[in-house]
Amino acid sequence: MDLHELAVETAEKQATSEAEAFEKAMSCIVPAEFKVNDEIEQAFRAGLTAHKSCDDLRIEQIAAHYGFTSQADMLTEECAEYMVALNKLRRGKPDAYDNIKEEVADVLIVARQLRYLLGYEDIDRIINEKLDRQMRRIADENTD
Repeated sequence: MDLHELAVETAEKQATSEAEAFEKAMSCIVPAEFKVNDEIEQAFRAGLTAHKSCDDLRIEQIAAHYGFTSQADMLTEECAEYMVALNKLRRGKPDAYDNIKEEVADVLIVARQLRYLLGYEDIDRIINEKLDRQMRRIADENTD
C-alpha cells in the first residue's frame, strides 16, 4: 500500500462522509499553503485571455462564475475522488462501477471548464499532437 492509499484509507475510517474523507486525504498530500498562481485568474477576469465560446454554454457560465483558481483546485479534488472510487472498484465494493462513471463525469466537466478558461484552441492542438504521437507509437509497436 502506497502513501496515498494509506492516507485515503485512514481518512475514510475517521470521516463520517466521503467528502470529509477526501478533504482529510488531500490535507495529507497537498500542503494548506499551496495556492495556484493567480496570474491566469487575474488575466481572465481582466478579459486578457481571448477565447471563443465553447460548445456548451453551461460549461462557459460555470467556468466564468468560479474562475480559474477555484476550478483548478476543483479538478484536483475531482481527480482525487476518482482515485478513491477506482480503489473501491479494485476492492470489489458495491456500486463501485457506477461511482467510477460519476467521478469520470465530474473530472471531464471540470477539465472542460479549464479548457475553456485556458483557451480551447491551444488545448485542442496539444491534445491532437499527443493523440498523433500515441498513434505513431502504436504503429511502431505493431511493426516490431
